[in-house]
Amino acid sequence: MFERRVFGLLGFLLITVAIWQISPGDVAEYRESPVPYLSGAAPSLVVPSSQTEAQRRATHRGDNVLFESGGVRRAFGYAGEDGTAGHGRRSRDGAGEWSDQGATSSSSSSTQSIASLTVANAVGELLPKDDYHSLIDLEDFRFTINYDYCGVGTDDGGRSRSGGGSRNGAASGEDVGRKRRSRSRLSSLKRGDALRGTRTTPSTPPLVLVLIHSAPANLAKRNTIRTTWGRTDPRAKLIFLMGAVSSGALQRDIEQESLTHDDIVQGNFVDAYRNMTYKHVMALKWFTYHCPGARYLLKTDDDVFINTPVLYDVLERVAPQQNLLLCQLVTKLAVKRTHRSKWFVSWREYPAPYYPPHCPGYSILYSHDVARQLYHEAQRQPFFWIDDVHITGTVAQNVNVTITPMDDLYLDHDKKRTLLEVKPDRAAWMVFFFTNPNLPMHEIRELWEAVTAGRNQVRR
Repeated sequence: MFERRVFGLLGFLLITVAIWQISPGDVAEYRESPVPYLSGAAPSLVVPSSQTEAQRRATHRGDNVLFESGGVRRAFGYAGEDGTAGHGRRSRDGAGEWSDQGATSSSSSSTQSIASLTVANAVGELLPKDDYHSLIDLEDFRFTINYDYCGVGTDDGGRSRSGGGSRNGAASGEDVGRKRRSRSRLSSLKRGDALRGTRTTPSTPPLVLVLIHSAPANLAKRNTIRTTWGRTDPRAKLIFLMGAVSSGALQRDIEQESLTHDDIVQGNFVDAYRNMTYKHVMALKWFTYHCPGARYLLKTDDDVFINTPVLYDVLERVAPQQNLLLCQLVTKLAVKRTHRSKWFVSWREYPAPYYPPHCPGYSILYSHDVARQLYHEAQRQPFFWIDDVHITGTVAQNVNVTITPMDDLYLDHDKKRTLLEVKPDRAAWMVFFFTNPNLPMHEIRELWEAVTAGRNQVRR
């Protein structure tokens, strides 16, 4: 009798634990904002003829430092001095102009339908009618702060102004009905809650669109980036991404910050840790609709250092890349099943024991075609809250996009210590793009001082 009671109690406990493990209640819901908000408050490749011989020699020295890096060679396929291997690079001809060498156009096979075509002037043409106001499973998404930072706008016919002159060519053979849907959809972007003018609208699309995940309260971190690696550069446009906040005072501060700096985009989902996937897909949406002419999309966080002078120089000099998803590759990462972990995921949320190969979310570089493919597919996939695993792992696999590892282009903790504490004079010769996350603000400033001093040393 006693043994039956013991076995019965153990059985009851096992059933209770199993139900607790798979219960959907273990996922906090932060999908919609409970607070109403105000509605929306190509670089030149020609070397100037006035450049002195000393300046030309300094530029060549800088090129050698960049392209002798093994990480750059592997990431962009440049292997030889003639630039004929892999994706190729740009070289200067006798007239002093940059030209593509060894460029190869690559495209991945895809499980997507024709709705995922990446013709730049077809923004909105092949997307679902309600795509602009949906975000994964949110059917009433809208931008609460959004400005025409990339100078896209719309003309009187409702077409994107930047679309016709895109680097990627024009669509052909589209039927009249589809074009009408395109004009109607893009005209809707004129509404106040969709797109507003800005004081700093560029005349040409940026080479790199930098989209930074930032918590609304992280003003000091944003200001640190604005004065260091995020300084104004004609080759890039930098935007901070946020979700909605529950504090009216904080919302007013964000709106004032947006008016001051012209660099904030905000969506109407609650800004919360388990809503990072919404923010990530919002970044891809904003690129797709409001900055489609950018050649590259860099997604990063506000506690990371990006070596933007080197990154922009490399991207400007290599041949335009396609099918590029560049990051610090993560493989064979086990799903956390313990409730004590910040990263706990139940079997019901994710039934496999390991995540697919993916990019950590703090630094990811997309070519324009990959960013569009991932956006279209992410809009069709069920929501999963770990954004880097979902977007660069599951979604990327669905569209057959392969990750290119950063290798030596990542500055890990030990190399960063060597740069800042041991041999700061080596900054001129250390070619890297990204650092580890969770950097204190003073380290970001110190790294910026080191890399800028190093560039000045190379020029001399």
